[in-house]
This record gives sequence, structure tokens and C-alpha cells, in this order.
Amino acid sequence: MNAAWAVDILRRGAEDFMTRNIHCPKLSEAMDYLELALNKAWLVKRYRNRLRGDCRNWRERSEKQYRLRVAVRGIQLACTAQLIERMNELALHFRDNKPKIDRLRKVLEIVSKNISGG
Repeated sequence: MNAAWAVDILRRGAEDFMTRNIHCPKLSEAMDYLELALNKAWLVKRYRNRLRGDCRNWRERSEKQYRLRVAVRGIQLACTAQLIERMNELALHFRDNKPKIDRLRKVLEIVSKNISGG
């Protein structure tokens, strides 16, 4: 698993919250991965906390979906910052690290998808 895949799973979970049950093993696996990989693990804990609890009506489900979207946005931004920081470290020895930088650039494109657009 990598950051792009994990963030995409969390993003889809937040978007699909109103239409289906999003509690699945892949979502848990993605949260576990990001909790270990991110410098700001508290963001993933916030997402996990937002998943808890039942919703009695449409309004509560809508509010919960909004909170999940906000949590995903924070995770996306943290992943983006961490990937850029890692790419900058590798750029010091560009010639030796070009393949690693290219792989990170692809992951960064997926992670930062829809950050500015919402």
C-alpha cells in the first residue's frame, strides 16, 4: 500500500458515506497504514473518531459526511507536504535518486487530486 491508495480509499469513504456502509477492511487497512506513515498521525485518528457513532436521520448523516470530508482534506494536505519534503531531500542527489523522485511524483499527483477543487 502507498499513500495515494490509502488517501483515495479514505476520500471515497467520505464521499460514499451517505449512500452505503463504508466500514470495510480496506478502510481500516488504509487508516492503519497512514497512521504509521504520516508525521501527523492525529489526523488519521480524527478521521477514525469521526466514523464512530450512529446516525439517526439524514441530517446527522450529512453532518458526519461533512466532518469526514474535512478530516480527509487534512490528511491529503499532510501527505502532500510530507511527499514534497521527501522529494526535496532526494533532489539533493538528483542523478542518483531520479527513479525514486519520479515514483513519488506519481503518488503526489494522486494524493493531491481534488485538494484545490474540493
